[in-house]
Amino acid sequence: MAGLLDAPSILFSAGFIGLVGSVLLVRSSQYSAQRGARAVPAAWIGAAMVQAFASFGHAVRADVPPEFAFSFVNAIQLLAVALLWLGARQLAGHSPPRAIVLLPPLLWLMACLVPGFMAARELRVGSLSILIYGIFAWAILDLVRIYRRHRLRAALDMAMLVGLVVIVLVAIILSSLLFGFGPSEGAEALFIGVPGLLTALYGTTLPFLMLTVAREWDALDEGERRAASLKEGRATVERLHGGLPALIFVREFDADGRTRLLYRGGNVEAVTGFPPGALNDFDNLATLAEDRSPVTRAMENARRSGTATADWSMRRPDGSGVTWLRTSMRVEERRPDGGITLVGYSINITNEREAQARAAASGRLASLGEMATGLAHELTQPLQAIMTGTEMAQLDAQRIEAAGIDARLETVIGQVVRARSIISNLRRFARGEPPGAPVRAIPVEAAIGNVMVLIGGLMRDADIEVVTDIAPDARFVLGHPVALEQVLTNLLINARDALAHAPEGAPRRVTLATEAAEGTVRLRVADTGGGIPPEIAAHVFEPFVTTKGPDNGTGLGLSISHGLVTAMGGTITAGNAVAGAVFTITLPMAAAEGA
Repeated sequence: MAGLLDAPSILFSAGFIGLVGSVLLVRSSQYSAQRGARAVPAAWIGAAMVQAFASFGHAVRADVPPEFAFSFVNAIQLLAVALLWLGARQLAGHSPPRAIVLLPPLLWLMACLVPGFMAARELRVGSLSILIYGIFAWAILDLVRIYRRHRLRAALDMAMLVGLVVIVLVAIILSSLLFGFGPSEGAEALFIGVPGLLTALYGTTLPFLMLTVAREWDALDEGERRAASLKEGRATVERLHGGLPALIFVREFDADGRTRLLYRGGNVEAVTGFPPGALNDFDNLATLAEDRSPVTRAMENARRSGTATADWSMRRPDGSGVTWLRTSMRVEERRPDGGITLVGYSINITNEREAQARAAASGRLASLGEMATGLAHELTQPLQAIMTGTEMAQLDAQRIEAAGIDARLETVIGQVVRARSIISNLRRFARGEPPGAPVRAIPVEAAIGNVMVLIGGLMRDADIEVVTDIAPDARFVLGHPVALEQVLTNLLINARDALAHAPEGAPRRVTLATEAAEGTVRLRVADTGGGIPPEIAAHVFEPFVTTKGPDNGTGLGLSISHGLVTAMGGTITAGNAVAGAVFTITLPMAAAEGA
């Protein structure tokens, strides 16, 4: 066993492997320098090379004079240990003078020149141990500090390797000094062979641990660089977003519908009126909404169809009114587990809503002008009936026919009720919905009936037949009653104007029909007026687009209608059928109980 442990071939092999490891360290250092990464410290490259030569020196100790082995071979070993310590010090953040690594081997060589020093075994071994293991202990402390500060596992592994070598060799030396093993004792071979094996293990493993430390540190630096770059990029994005009049967000939904905010940036004050930072505790701004249902429906629609938009309002910080926001979102990612990632933005549309309200009021006034002729006809009939009934009542009174008087007066009362209904609808239409009014259930038939009370005379005077076809499962929608009636009024007046140019004998008909579709109601308004001209088909909902000429229309009716339907959480589209134009209003379906 002693021959195996003390075989010079092991130390020669260790020296050769150490040289190979040194070459790898040099190559790695050159590659790291080319790409700007952390390189292996030059002191460690020197330590690996010098340790390889020290292994060669230990291998030939038996074949050279003892003075050479004790002095120069040990001086080379001291230089290798000192270079290891210097590299560890540098990695730990210290900058000792590089020339200090020459001090231990020089002190050793000077001690070897002292007469009698080489012959005093205990003094020689003790002095060498203090130098080598003192430097080793210092290097171990620095390696442990590096591990604790940066969590480099390879630094701890290197400290454990060096610590193992130190502990075993110190134990062997102390045993040798205390118990004085003689040359005839068999145990002496073991205590000579074990140091050789540890030296080989140390010399072969050290370069690769050094390389691993450098690679781990480079990966740590790369992670820190990426984190810093990501932080800088995020700061840049937030700075850019901060200059936008919008709030940008990324939100994640799991398969069960639970949600969390991943990112939000933008100009909070410009969009919401709240100071920056005031909304950091709100994961979802919709919690501040006066009515969260538009946002909730939009998120559900986005999860199903991929995109959605919602208009909603929130109270201003000073309580002076409401701020209107428009939130648009789309699905960025659909995960295999059923979860999704939504990206979107919110903008302040308060000015737009106020402009829409003014335009809607103007549109109602314009519609009232359109209705004036029909209303005159509608009100003339009940007033004429009142006049006639009153005159007949007077005649009957003269004849003292009490039964006739009651019947005539009943007719008068009925016509007065009819006139009052017309005037009530007219006032409600002119007044409109209050700002911020929530959507509610509307019976479609009742809305159509209210519209016909106001413009039925116009349609009859134009000899237009109005047909309704309300499906039993599509009778109620969510919306604003006056807004829906204004939209229907605009569409019926447009149909009347289109049918005014219909050829003699052509059918003059407007059909209002409903159908249910996936939680919504589609209300179609179709006429037989020939359809929308192709050149304006894509622009019918844009302001000031009209085919009526400058004296007959402003081009705002359909634009206002589009805004009113959108505000109710619905959509409106235009197209052509065989006989004429078809407008489709899609609104959320409502339960009959809420109407």
